[in-house]
Amino acid sequence: MTPGRWRGAVGALTGLVLVAAVTAGTPVANAATTPAHSSAWRSYPTAVGAFNAVSCASSRFCVAVGWSTGTDYFVTYNGRSWSPARLAEQFEGEMESVSCPVVGWCAAITDLAAVTVFQRGQWSKLTTVDPNPGPPYPGMVAAISCSSPRFCVAVDGQGNAETFDGTGWSRPRLVDPDYPLNDVSCASPGDCAAVDGYGQVAALTGDRWSAARPVDITAFTGISCARADFCVAVDLLGRAVVGHGGQWSVPVAVDQVAASPLSVSCPAEGRCVAVDSQGSETTLSTGRWAPLQAIDIGGDLVDISCSPGRQLFCAAVDGSGGVLTSTAPGPAHPPAAEG
Repeated sequence: MTPGRWRGAVGALTGLVLVAAVTAGTPVANAATTPAHSSAWRSYPTAVGAFNAVSCASSRFCVAVGWSTGTDYFVTYNGRSWSPARLAEQFEGEMESVSCPVVGWCAAITDLAAVTVFQRGQWSKLTTVDPNPGPPYPGMVAAISCSSPRFCVAVDGQGNAETFDGTGWSRPRLVDPDYPLNDVSCASPGDCAAVDGYGQVAALTGDRWSAARPVDITAFTGISCARADFCVAVDLLGRAVVGHGGQWSVPVAVDQVAASPLSVSCPAEGRCVAVDSQGSETTLSTGRWAPLQAIDIGGDLVDISCSPGRQLFCAAVDGSGGVLTSTAPGPAHPPAAEG
């Protein structure tokens, strides 16, 4: 979930929800109990002013997109190091979300609802997928998820979704008539879930979207689906819900330091990692969320992407131009979490 989409999520909250969040007295964890840094993560500074999103197809290929003074930049990871920042495009909208389903291929969407494809080391010309991406200004919401180079879904601030079939994009389809769609995740072609600014989830099965279904009481900031029947969504109050077999759990507090917006990535069923804007991360494994640990001192983590494999590999980016990577010991495929 990028900073631009956080603004959309906040704007979608009603006064009732905001009052409820404030008066609920969400407990605040003692920051002194959080480790100052996790040795499992390595940080790399870049020349990018601020990152918005990152996506990893494997532990040997990641792409992160960000911006500086009206220009979009990107960096790539080859399994050993991050490349120098390179120009992606100028003054045609800010890249908000990126999805890399396979090594060497990615798609990114801007806050003006235009998509560009990365292959052979270059970005294509922008293709507008929605001429009216959302009020009150472009940039409230823009997210994309691809399960392969032949299937992607993009969502926007009008509650619309657009589908890519490998050659072209469909016309915008109204999925959520009342709230902006804040994020989307596709586990496989035709199996996706999108979350909105009012705690609702809509599911794509085949070529049909379900009606948005309420599962939380506040705006979602991100969602990740490892399989069609296993997804985790995180909300604006630092809570997570698990979708398993078509049923959603009640919201569970996983981040109470500052009720920070979260980004989440689930590379395998039952295994997820979430990061927040306070530079901390937490991991879901065997049905439990681990205590928060600080991994980016002074950083505001805005996105995370983890890839499955013999070990759990993740990359995260912050709003200050920093990228981080981590390879966790042990397998990336623990027993499934109970939903």
